[in-house]
Amino acid sequence: MIVYAEPSSKEWRGVYHSSVFSMEHKGLCPDYDLCQRISGQRQHSSTGYIFTRDQWDPEVIESHRKKKKEAQKEGKGEEEREEEEEQEEEEAFIAEMQVVAEILQHLVQRPEDYLENIEHTVKLYKEIILHSLEVRTRCIAENGNVDICVLSLK
Repeated sequence: MIVYAEPSSKEWRGVYHSSVFSMEHKGLCPDYDLCQRISGQRQHSSTGYIFTRDQWDPEVIESHRKKKKEAQKEGKGEEEREEEEEQEEEEAFIAEMQVVAEILQHLVQRPEDYLENIEHTVKLYKEIILHSLEVRTRCIAENGNVDICVLSLK
């Protein structure tokens, strides 16, 4: 399972990341979105940690920051407090970008994260795993007994 954690969080240290698809974190999505998300992953060459595009891509990080900033401006009215918070956020953003710049030079794209390979993996999943699950689910629905279906599919 791919574990999505901030590099500064406690759960980040000592966590091994594998290339198994994790649908729990992001929910179900179309094949195109899944392929785009996985192809945006990069692995740190020394530690093996996996970074998603929103953790390593400066353009995506800046875009998220601007959206968050706009959303905050719409809901607030106190200018003095806003200026202080804005300055703190700007300092935090600069620090974050410095960390990203340091990490960026060590990130590599794994072969299994190339778009063509991901598309092939999704296709295999649909043809083999998904088909087997559909057959098993249909069998259970028709017979109402899991044991009968497990024995008949072996």
